[in-house]
Amino acid sequence: MATATISASMVYQNGTLQVPLAVGSFSITLSGTHYVHNIQTMAITTAAALNMGGVTSAGYGVFINRDATNIITIGKTGASDVVSLKPGEVACFRLGTNAPYAVALVSACDLEYLIVSA
Repeated sequence: MATATISASMVYQNGTLQVPLAVGSFSITLSGTHYVHNIQTMAITTAAALNMGGVTSAGYGVFINRDATNIITIGKTGASDVVSLKPGEVACFRLGTNAPYAVALVSACDLEYLIVSA
């Protein structure tokens, strides 16, 4: 069986107020062995399906907006976008669809991602 290790933390600061949330890292056992690591150029206006390679049952994904100025949104076809990545931002989550879509909002941009089988 394949495994994936995920690390996450966030610290909110406002003046002297500091609120940390550190998950640390955790490992998950995957039922499949497929993954896709890709950099895909997302077009504007029309959402495009992400190339899923051999992944047919999506598990976790990590997404990075590689553009310096434009926003990319991620969702699924026929539904509202649920993730918005500003330039350079990263998101990690378990996918709720086997067919995620993404679109650039102003100009075509590169979305880098790693998606593993569930």
